[in-house]
Amino acid sequence: YERGLFLYVLLQSLMLALALAGTIRFLARREKKASHVMLSLLLGSYVLAPVYSNVASTPLKDVPFVAVFIWYVIMFAEIYQDRSRLKEVKFSVLFVLVQVLVCLLRNNGFYVVFFTGIVLSLLWWKGADRKQRACQVAVLFLAPVLLSKLINTGMIAGKRYKFCK
Repeated sequence: YERGLFLYVLLQSLMLALALAGTIRFLARREKKASHVMLSLLLGSYVLAPVYSNVASTPLKDVPFVAVFIWYVIMFAEIYQDRSRLKEVKFSVLFVLVQVLVCLLRNNGFYVVFFTGIVLSLLWWKGADRKQRACQVAVLFLAPVLLSKLINTGMIAGKRYKFCK
């Protein structure tokens, strides 16, 4: 049990550290970049504030969700700033994967992805041609919602029929 707990805490600590580092990277790469002083203060707060190390070292189910949700917000902000990111296949696949994880790691994560996908698709509906609309709706709404529901249903069916013990 101790080895499993150690690996779980190590994995979730790594996930949270990568997500927090992603916030600094995002702020440093924006068009209107954050100053080095601001980035240093943010890094200092991540390193010195005990709340981050306490959360990362506590075996809670919410830590992986928080890490994935931070990545969702970062990627969502990138898409909002530059809609052409949806045309990049690698980015779109990664974004769908992050959305599916947001849906699977917490029940209310589904509603976040569901409603933000609908709202963003509707906001961009007028300014896009038919192909762009289909891509936007697929990446922002349909693919993550359907994939998460299929995976969740498969896990429930596997548990019911004792495929997964």
